[in-house]
Amino acid sequence: MSKTILEAINQLEKEISQKEAALIELKKMIGVELSNEIKALKPSTNYYESDSKINEPFPIKGRPEQKAMFLYSHVFQNGKRMFEIQETIDKYNGDHLRIDNTIRRLKEEGILIGVKYNNQNKLTFWGLREWVNFDEGDYKEQYRPSKNELPLKVVSSEIITSKNESVSNDI
Repeated sequence: MSKTILEAINQLEKEISQKEAALIELKKMIGVELSNEIKALKPSTNYYESDSKINEPFPIKGRPEQKAMFLYSHVFQNGKRMFEIQETIDKYNGDHLRIDNTIRRLKEEGILIGVKYNNQNKLTFWGLREWVNFDEGDYKEQYRPSKNELPLKVVSSEIITSKNESVSNDI
């Protein structure tokens, strides 16, 4: 190789090393200065990350019900399937926390409601009671799962509430 190419490579390595050092220092400064404000954020390898636009901290030491309700009041904007709720709670919690029984308990208490499409359990989307239009047997339009999450042809929807009530709607 020519001497100029090797010099250019060495120069680039030096610049990259300097930028990495500056980035590490910046992360340290931010981490120290914001340590009290980032309790709601999940630690990653060298930084903190969060998908939500929240000011209130995630109740990391709270009961599972508090954690689930935090997600519904701060993160979720429409009905979610159980696996999506599980993935999100694990992400915020920083560890696996089985949430399905908690969601069912909140359903029995009348706080959460499931809407099952085409009579398939795997197509049950869980959301807040106020997100549902009981007359239509489905979510209100602004809380409805996106079209790519729903089957191409929705034949029926069923609102799943506590054991004492249930609403079906054939389309």
